[in-house]
Parts: sequence; structure tokens; C-alpha cells
Amino acid sequence: MVGLQILDLAMVVRIHLPQPKIVWERRNLPPFFCILIWVYGDELGGSPMDEKILAIHEHKGLLERGIDYFSRRWNSDRRLYADAIANSFGADSPIPRWYLLMMGDEIIGGCGLIANDFISRQDLTPWICALYVEEPYRHRGFGKALLEHARKEAGTLGYKKVYLCTDHQGYYEQYGWVHIANGYHLWGDASRIYEHHTIRDVVPLQFLGCPVLETDRLVLRPFRIEDADDVFEYARNPHVAQYLSWDAHQTKEDSLRFIDWAMEQVQQDALGQWAIILKQNHRVIGSIGFMQFDPPNSCGTLGYALAEPYWNQGLTTEALIGLLQFIFDEMELNRVEAVHFIENEASGRVMEKAGMRCEGVQRSRLFVKNRYWDIKQYAMVRSDWLSAKESVLD
Repeated sequence: MVGLQILDLAMVVRIHLPQPKIVWERRNLPPFFCILIWVYGDELGGSPMDEKILAIHEHKGLLERGIDYFSRRWNSDRRLYADAIANSFGADSPIPRWYLLMMGDEIIGGCGLIANDFISRQDLTPWICALYVEEPYRHRGFGKALLEHARKEAGTLGYKKVYLCTDHQGYYEQYGWVHIANGYHLWGDASRIYEHHTIRDVVPLQFLGCPVLETDRLVLRPFRIEDADDVFEYARNPHVAQYLSWDAHQTKEDSLRFIDWAMEQVQQDALGQWAIILKQNHRVIGSIGFMQFDPPNSCGTLGYALAEPYWNQGLTTEALIGLLQFIFDEMELNRVEAVHFIENEASGRVMEKAGMRCEGVQRSRLFVKNRYWDIKQYAMVRSDWLSAKESVLD
């Protein structure tokens, strides 16, 4: 097995290529007979090669070769790359950075990490650019290794996400890149813009509490004791509780117990329940938050309730979209789920408008209020959010 060695900033990372592959080759033999050949490393036999990715700004001796390589491979004015790469030495800003994939003393590929790739989306940074692998070395994982190295570098520099633009479809998707938009170049062409999270040191996923979130018409904030009157006002309504797992509140004490529970969960970093505040009158008109939180699987289950006078105004959808934005962009969860009793199609429409996808019906899944209920499950994963957030946030 070949080891791909990445040397930069006194750090060595060894990436192993796939297991030796089996090739069935005929070699002018009858069609029913073939030779089984084990192909290792360079696919030619011989000893394993040692490949490494070097940062040009850490290896000044590669400066002229790197400038020549990128300008030649991308058929660009040499002065463009000379100015960009030479000024990466001792720069005050962390980028640009340029990398060469070396096999021995031969350059077999490279890429850059820059602030913007000559594209209209100036709000996005940083960008992986000029990715190239020499044709004899393609289909061996080197492109993926360059992409992952650049993502790790960007993560080390503190970036959460990284971008690239391309005309290709199908290549980057296999490595988890998500097409989020199209962008436009100065010369008039359009390119597909892809996004990926950077690779950072893994920290245990924790609930981040209930920060105040704001939408056009709403404020989502943690519950307070003084919210009891407003909570009782909507929670005592049997129409509100009809398709929820809890019964309508009978007394204000029921509402106080719910608020105590919600406040305690936040204090323990366990679950989060936000009070939905209508800006127009500053009253609590509902709740939204986590019913379950599953850190090992980077997943959470959401639930919500809204006072009946505010139904059919898009307010629940607005609250849900605001929470999803926090969940995926700040908490960085990978998956969010929600369910509704199958009779409550209005709740399903809320989930659909927020961009969640129906995953099916589970028959007799919950026993609540002395009967079994069929439920319909919806979910959204990170790639769904990245693809849909521009449209749902409009």
C-alpha cells in the first residue's frame, strides 16, 4: 500500500491510498481465461513511491518552479502567478497559500488557497483554486488528497467553510462538496460554486444553550418565569394540544412546571426550548426547540407549538427556519428530524416550507392520549440546508 506523506508546518500526515486493486487482464487469451494481477502503488511493480504535498511559502526553493507549473498548466500569464505566489512569503494575512504535490523531485499536481477566485461572490472566502493532477497520476486519490489538505489548512487558519468554483459536475460531489450557487467571472462566464466544511480538530458536540435568535417578525429566546401567563394562555387551548404529546394545561402551575423544565434543561446543556416572541406585541405566542438531542450522531429532533390566534400566518415556518439556520450554521449538526401525527397535515406543510423532506409514515408509532398514532417523519441533513437555505431565507 502506498503512503501519501504531507509535509508542511513541521506536521506529517500520512494518507493511505485504497487497498491494492484486482485487475482482470486478458492478454490475448481465450475469453474464458484471464490472468489475475495484483496492482500495488505505482501499478508497475517496483518499490512504493513517496509523495508529499509541500507549501511553497515554506519551501522558497520551489518558488520559480511553482510559478512556472501553475502558469503553464492553467495557460495563464506568468506574471499573475508570480505576483500571487511570491507575495505569499511573509504575508501579514494567512492566505494566499500554494501547494505542490511532489513525487520525488517531480511536480505531479498542485492547488492554491486564496481569498477569492475571480468570481462575483466576494462574500465567500477562502477558495481552493487551480487544482490539477497530472494525467498519468489521476484516479489514484491525489485530487482528493489535495482537497483534504487545503480543507485542513483552512481549518487550521480558523475558517469554518471553504469554497471552489468549477465547470465540472460529479467529481467534487463524491468527496462531500455541495453545489450552493452559480457565480460570474469578469470575462462573462458562469461557474458552479461548491462549499465544504473545513477539517478541524474534532471537539465533542455539545448543546450551545439558547442564544437569542431573531427573524423578521419574531424573537426566539430562553423561557423566563414571567412568561407563565402567556404560556398558560396558549397551552390551555385544547386545539393547540390536540396533536401534541402533552395535554392542555389545566392551571397556571402546569405552565410554570414546563417553564422550570425548559430553564433547567438549558442550564444543564441538555435540551433547548425557545419561547417564540411576536415583535408586534412582545408576547410569548409559542415554543420551539429540541425534543431529543443526539450528539454522537450529530442529530436533533425538533418540536413546536403556536397559539391558535396566530395560525396560518407563516409564523411557525419562520420560527423553524430561524432555528434551522442556527442549528446548521452555528451548532453544525448533520441532521434534524421532526414528526407530526398524520392527521395534522398543517404541521407537515410547515416542515416542507422550511425545506425538510418527508421520509415516510410510521404506523402506530406513538401511544399518546390513550391511543396509537401514525406519524409522518420529516428530516433535513446538512447538504439539504446548504442547497436550500438561500431560497428558504428569502
